[in-house]
Amino acid sequence: MTVTLNANVDFWQQSWDPAGCGDVVIVEQVESVLRVALGDACGHGPRAAEWARSFEAMARPALRQPISVATFVEWNRRLFERSRVANFVAATVVEFDVSTGTCEVWNAGNPAPRLIRAAFGEESKVEEYGLPLGLMKDRYEPPTPVRLILKPADSLILLSDGLLDQHRGDERFGDDRVHSCLIDAAMRQVSMLEEIERALHVFRSFEAISDDITVVRIGMMGVSSEQSNQPEQLAA
Repeated sequence: MTVTLNANVDFWQQSWDPAGCGDVVIVEQVESVLRVALGDACGHGPRAAEWARSFEAMARPALRQPISVATFVEWNRRLFERSRVANFVAATVVEFDVSTGTCEVWNAGNPAPRLIRAAFGEESKVEEYGLPLGLMKDRYEPPTPVRLILKPADSLILLSDGLLDQHRGDERFGDDRVHSCLIDAAMRQVSMLEEIERALHVFRSFEAISDDITVVRIGMMGVSSEQSNQPEQLAA
């Protein structure tokens, strides 16, 4: 699925339960600022899907305003008060000013986002964390934003833990395979999401997945591969 605004946002998602997915991707844009959220509700199946819908209903209006620590504190309070059992939502939010390429990345409990500098074949993790939302009310630790510049040749990858935690026997899909997929796709100038999907199918021998999976790619648009040496053709 592709959402094209002033930037290019692609995501690939597979649900463990056909009845509903516990992962949700939200995209909002106000003028030159694009805000993208990936929420991953605890567990899978109908209960997780219900929590994902609750997070979306709460987060979508908030993404039309600037993100701050107070945003996460309020989300945490509302989800905590709603929960009758131990439950939580991990969330990554990206606030991206496409006029400057400046991103702020907030990560509350999801795996570290990956920044791919395609021109150099490099991957780095955005490793600054806060607690997932809804676990506790009074001792909640919100995420600290990480600021970076996203250039036309770069990609910012968000993912839920369902991808890393897929297993084949005692073997985990894990970070190393994700790294290899992203760098290989960048070097060969093919879709990063399709490369991850292909590698996972091979790893799982096309068996059913064991958790909901979502991978999001954010990139600039409007610069051709000839102009930018970028790994993928961004939408015009």
